[in-house]
Amino acid sequence: METTPRLGFLTVQLEGAAAIGALLVTNHWGRPLEFHVTQPVQPTKLQQILYGPTLPIYLFCDIIGRALLEKVEAPLNLLITDFPEGLHCATYTDSPTVYVSAELETGRKSNFTLVVERSTCRIYTGQSNPEYMGRVSNTLQQVENLDLLEPFDRIREAIRESRRLGVISRAA
Repeated sequence: METTPRLGFLTVQLEGAAAIGALLVTNHWGRPLEFHVTQPVQPTKLQQILYGPTLPIYLFCDIIGRALLEKVEAPLNLLITDFPEGLHCATYTDSPTVYVSAELETGRKSNFTLVVERSTCRIYTGQSNPEYMGRVSNTLQQVENLDLLEPFDRIREAIRESRRLGVISRAA
């Protein structure tokens, strides 16, 4: 019997030099099952120097993404990010990971594999092996009527509301 897919929508929002991450887990209708958010994370000057151009992946995936994915209560069928570095979060989950964009990715990001092109977005992955692609395609077919960009709007609004309510502190 096929189970209802659990989708994880992971984003990182920059606020000055700090970053806030959030993960919304939904069912196949886009209804929320879980929501997790981090406090602002600001790299030190020493980290900026030592990590250099790899700092975004370290900050967004190794620190923020990993912390959020460790809080998920049940396995995801698909992790969806709205930032290309998010594909590196695949290291911290057994679920396939895709990057969704309203734009066609070209240039330095052309090493992405375009999985599917929808009317509202394009879906990419950093993997190309058949088993991985099959898992991605199977889940995407189950949610073909779901706008994969819309949950990120809800996440950004939830971050704003959390900040307004004092749930998330301001970066120092």
